[in-house]
Amino acid sequence: MLCGVLVNTPVLREQLMRWLADHAGLGKLPALGSAAIHVATEQAIETKRDDLRITAADPDTDAWVLLWTVELKVFGGFNYSSPIRALHERDDGPARSDEVHQVRNYDAWLAKQDVQEDVRSARAGFVLSTDPTITLPEGLECPWKPLTWTELGLRVERAIIDDSLPPGEAVLAKHLAGFIRDHLWTHTMTENPIRFDDLALLRAHASYGAQTQERVDGLVARLVPLLERSGLKLGPIKHSRKMFMGHRRSMVWTSTNPDAKGDLPWLMAGIISEGIPKLAVWLETEPKHANKMAGCEAVRENLAALHERNVEWHAHPAHEASWQDLSLRAPLEPILGASNQVQHFEEFFTKAFADLHETGVAAALAEAYR
Repeated sequence: MLCGVLVNTPVLREQLMRWLADHAGLGKLPALGSAAIHVATEQAIETKRDDLRITAADPDTDAWVLLWTVELKVFGGFNYSSPIRALHERDDGPARSDEVHQVRNYDAWLAKQDVQEDVRSARAGFVLSTDPTITLPEGLECPWKPLTWTELGLRVERAIIDDSLPPGEAVLAKHLAGFIRDHLWTHTMTENPIRFDDLALLRAHASYGAQTQERVDGLVARLVPLLERSGLKLGPIKHSRKMFMGHRRSMVWTSTNPDAKGDLPWLMAGIISEGIPKLAVWLETEPKHANKMAGCEAVRENLAALHERNVEWHAHPAHEASWQDLSLRAPLEPILGASNQVQHFEEFFTKAFADLHETGVAAALAEAYR
């Protein structure tokens, strides 16, 4: 909706762009009146996509005189994902082993783009969020500014009250301002006070967080020898310890195709927190890899054999563009009632690794990526 309004309201768009530049301390904007302004969503940033992009091009040369990228957040936080190696100039193993803040990827891309105008405002990023406390990572190369939907809504309302918009634009502006008021307005502290449960969670994390992480990591570390004895062809095994950050998981991971360039597919196993903590095993490959269709087909050819051993195995269709090609999950709660927690934990993963090896599905998926 924001993109549609900006595309169809040139007067409001210029007002908002000048407000954004001033709000972010970017200084003077390029001459927008003579530039061809383009607003679009889901534009490519190497293997990623930004939510909203605003560009202005010189009408004579088509060269960018302004390039802004906008990340939109609605009641959610930032993502962490694999670094874009071409931008970060690194190649230190599988991408998922070194997840980075999504803004770092966008900033690295932004810094490398050619922009004709040599001014601070020509290349910038914004984060539009419902969270007024949101913070950005340090050390970014380009100017970045977080702001709230409420701030944007107030600026649109001001344009309406000032009667500075043509009638057609005023109608769209009112729709945008109304939607922000109804759905994206930032609650004040009095409207959304801290509750007893919030304080209890903070106290529990302060008292037990480090111990919980240590216990979980210690349990997951027991998977290393199980993998080594599984019969699967594997590369070096590494341990990602991020139970309370990023993807919220403690997992060991390794390549099931260590002789191939890129090491795809990767095997992940451990404990994840997806609302309900779970035991998890999966095989994953890059969503847009050229061999994704062939890999998913290799999995489905072995799915019947897998389901004879355990019907809970789930094959992810290629059209879902998921990292995971094949996955198995189980609730973590039963471990509390087990007479031997370690034995209960290891049995789940031993059987899962045997499923992958004895049905040949891990080898078949790896073959699709040779």
